[in-house]
Amino acid sequence: MIYIRADANKTLGSGHIMRCLSIAGALSAKGEKVKFVTADHDSERLVAGKYEMICLDSKWDDLSIEEDRMKELLVKDSPDMLILDHYYADKEYVKKMASIVRLCVMEYNYPFREACDMLVDYAVGAEKKDVTFLLKPNGSALLGPTYAPLRSEFAGMPPKEISFRAGKVLISTGGGDPLGTAGLLVKAISEKKDYMPGTKFMILAGAYNPDLELLEEYSRSCDNIEILTGVSDMPSLMKKADIAVSAAGSTLYELCSCGTPTITYILADNQKINAMEFQKKDIMLYAGDCRNDPGAFAEGLLKMIRGLSEDVLLRKKLSMKMQKYVDGKGSERIARAIL
Repeated sequence: MIYIRADANKTLGSGHIMRCLSIAGALSAKGEKVKFVTADHDSERLVAGKYEMICLDSKWDDLSIEEDRMKELLVKDSPDMLILDHYYADKEYVKKMASIVRLCVMEYNYPFREACDMLVDYAVGAEKKDVTFLLKPNGSALLGPTYAPLRSEFAGMPPKEISFRAGKVLISTGGGDPLGTAGLLVKAISEKKDYMPGTKFMILAGAYNPDLELLEEYSRSCDNIEILTGVSDMPSLMKKADIAVSAAGSTLYELCSCGTPTITYILADNQKINAMEFQKKDIMLYAGDCRNDPGAFAEGLLKMIRGLSEDVLLRKKLSMKMQKYVDGKGSERIARAIL
């Protein structure tokens, strides 16, 4: 049995749970039982019905409250490993969990030393990091985009066909969109109806988007704006888009697998390195930080979208680099390493 400790909500978004669901799917396909452990019930809409859930009735932003309860669960069930995917896991929490169970930590943002049995960091350039100080003597590190934990349907995608005219733009602002970035963008689009005639803007509203009613109102008044919710076939949607706009989270790796030319931006400090690395390697374009003068950001982003839509050669180059960099088989590799 494998335990997964992660949370999703309007503030955190859904990225942590979604990538853990991908790993859980790969583990389940190999016959392994998986249990999700969450602080509260906010994650149920993503996990319920797929895997067993244990709710700690604690606080997602203060994991010290749950330490004793987690210890009890780990001693009771004796899982083979705990996958920890949480920005609020501090040094003491990690140390205590590692003393009870084999520990796999997702990402690289944890202030601990020699606590991991396994570390997964799939960020661009992570394969060059020295992380031995984070690992136990026999620990292992799975580093770089080859370990990006995508769902199985993203594996082995065929090369994307690049249209001469970019008529469909997919905009993703993450599962939570706490800054209301989608609202800013649809407002800017609605005010420039003749800016990109014939272009359809498909706005992907995540499960925790607080502005869904506002977005749908814009959609009703602008025939070039479509609001998408509860999308079950994400690969097909991404393949259908000629251009994508996405915050610099896990969605970027899905877009890479699909080969959809992408403009990325950041809405949180922990996304900056990712966005800058993708830009530095000429894999994606970077539109900046949406927190700095949001109105100017939206205007600048629309200009970048138009520029990319008019440059078919650049879109072909980006698409080829993206698919070469991420093959969509990371979850399978992680599951194999865990087992």
